[in-house]
Amino acid sequence: MDHERKKFLASFPWRTCALGVLLAMGFTGPLFGPEFIGLKWPQKRASFAVNPNFPALAGSAQHQIDVLRCGASTWRDQSAADFRFEYSGTTIIKRTISDDGVNAVFFTPEDGNGALAVTAVFGLVSGRFTSFDMVFFGQTDGFAIRWSGVGEPLFGQYDLRGTATHEFGHALGLAHSPVAGATMVEFEVDRGLPFRTLHQDDIDGVEAIYGTRTGANPFPRIASIAPREAPAGGEVEVLITGSNFTWESDTQLDFGAVEVPISRLVVETCSVLRVTSVPAHDAGSADVTVTNSLGSFTLTDGFLFLDAEPQFRRGDVNSDGAFDISDPVTLLLYLFLGRQPPACLDAADANDDGSVQVTDAVYLLLFLFQSGEAPRAPFPGPGTDPSLDSISCL
Repeated sequence: MDHERKKFLASFPWRTCALGVLLAMGFTGPLFGPEFIGLKWPQKRASFAVNPNFPALAGSAQHQIDVLRCGASTWRDQSAADFRFEYSGTTIIKRTISDDGVNAVFFTPEDGNGALAVTAVFGLVSGRFTSFDMVFFGQTDGFAIRWSGVGEPLFGQYDLRGTATHEFGHALGLAHSPVAGATMVEFEVDRGLPFRTLHQDDIDGVEAIYGTRTGANPFPRIASIAPREAPAGGEVEVLITGSNFTWESDTQLDFGAVEVPISRLVVETCSVLRVTSVPAHDAGSADVTVTNSLGSFTLTDGFLFLDAEPQFRRGDVNSDGAFDISDPVTLLLYLFLGRQPPACLDAADANDDGSVQVTDAVYLLLFLFQSGEAPRAPFPGPGTDPSLDSISCL
């Protein structure tokens, strides 16, 4: 046995407040203070691989990976700590292997004996991490653990992202905290959902270990919106990407002065927020603001609400609601005698070629008297222009 190594097993208890089990190998003296394991990554970064082998409730394999990566990135995204977890890809590992060179995160159907999850960390007496493995159990004390990775966990479910955030705290060097409300508190709170956001005690701990960096932005942020426009009537699905998105009931999203109902919000990951249906809004640009317990961010003129597209009937040049000889005559008078232009040039563009010419009048006359082609859509009933061109209704 290598007497220069030590191992700490940090568990996330289910119902109890017991501290994790400490296993020391040839090491004497206290291993950590009230909040610290006593190990750190000198290079201020650590890689990890994911085995996305959780049951279906946790979502697709890609969603499992995304949610676990959120748990890891929380420690950098919500603090100024000079530390970074780096995702290195997938793995097939599904059991803890000491110092195998892979920091693996995986699910096991085995019983956690009172714990929801456990992180085994390995290091040297000098205080340097060498590796860790993170295990999420399928049951504990005979009760099934239902890991939820999509939306907020329901009654009887446990939040994979929040629990992962807690466990990654161990993997960077934090022990359980005695502070109520901290992510690193030693007992499960509200299905683990609140652990998605760091308490000041957590922030102080990680920054004490790794110091701080400049340019930190521990608030929600919007990077992009797709699509960035919709009809004024709304009812369009929109995907917002950014950072530090928390959970639905902790989120307020506003398009201008209109708040999006929570029933239309889905926080898919820490970086993806889906609006299933944008609410109606006055035409024009609107600021988009996201607010949660971490703070608020506004993307100025982030979304454009378009005027409702006018409806017309192609061929009804004089807009009298009928289609007869007066329509091509009105068009010829406009083209050759300088009469007032039609109220809707799109209606006069009988062949829908994007221009209004004498050929359109001929087109209409042939249809009326020679069984020629009918005007292009919308016809015979009113509707919107199916083609993009430079002319429109006034």
